[in-house]
Order: sequence, then C-alpha cells, then structure tokens
Amino acid sequence: MNFELFSGLYKEALESTDKDMFIGERGWQYWMNDYEVKEVAALLSDIYTLANSGIRENRERYGFTRAAFCRRHDIPKRTAESWEMEQNKIAPYLKELLDYSLLNEEKEVDLTLPGKIFGRLIAVSPDKGNNWRCLCDCGNICFVDVDDLKNGFVKSCGCEDHLTRQLKELSAIKKLEENKMLKEE
Repeated sequence: MNFELFSGLYKEALESTDKDMFIGERGWQYWMNDYEVKEVAALLSDIYTLANSGIRENRERYGFTRAAFCRRHDIPKRTAESWEMEQNKIAPYLKELLDYSLLNEEKEVDLTLPGKIFGRLIAVSPDKGNNWRCLCDCGNICFVDVDDLKNGFVKSCGCEDHLTRQLKELSAIKKLEENKMLKEE
C-alpha cells in the first residue's frame, strides 16, 4: 500500500468513532482490487487500530521492544520513552509515518536461524512479532528480538550478566587481598 492511500485512510480512521463503521461504510474502492476480501478487512482494521492507539501499543502489537523499535527507526530511546509515557506529544505527521512503517514491516522469517548459536543462546523458533524463542546453555528459555540476536546485543538469558558480575567481584576481592599482602610485607 502506498503512503498516499494509507494517509487518506489513516486520516479517515482518526475521524471515525467506530472501527466497524470505518470498515463497513467504505464500499468497494479501486485499490481493493489488489487484495483478497479478507485482506481488505484486516488492512482497514489494522489502519484503524494504528491510528487510534498510542506508540507503545502499536510497537508492542508488532512485536518490537522499545530498543528494537528505536534502532529500526533511528529514534533516541529517551524520545520514544517520553512519547510512551506521554511526557511529550509526538507530532501527528511523525506518528502517521511510524504507523505506516509498522504496517509495512516485513514479516519474513529467517529460515537459517534455527540451531544457530549466538553467545550462550541457541535460536529455536520464531515467536510473536520480531522475537525468537532461544535456549540458553544454562537451561533457561528466553525470547529475544531477532535484530538484538543477530547484532550480538543479547548473548544469554541474563545468566551471563550475573556470572560477569560475580567474576568482577571475585577479581576485585583478589586485588584487595593482593594489595593487603603487599602492604603487610
């Protein structure tokens, strides 16, 4: 769907007070020839929902964590957070563009991922949205954004962070003990 068509439907959805009326009152239009009947209803429903929902609801509906959403759209995390917490109001034209990008988000599944190892994680299967079910070598199952997985931002279920903290603490204790021994000599 091109942006011009999306924008017109989006603006109508913002003015409409009822999703069923928005979908039902439309009648058959030229652009609908490119879609199956069920696809048209689903598309109109998605546009209405996007237009009448907040940034957080929309990003979660499409399976994005805030971090992945921000990376995908090159938005500072604090900016997205302030929109979601309604500390700052997002410009309507910008929300429309973000919603358009979500609607047109590629839903292709990378069939080469199952069985691949990312740090301590093994990719098992696709899950909701952009997430993958992963098995950590500690035995835990976790759900990770595919981009975070591929880019190495997430390498464990969190157990690695715990182990890293423990190693740093042990290293610090060892250094303190060595310094204490040197001072005693």
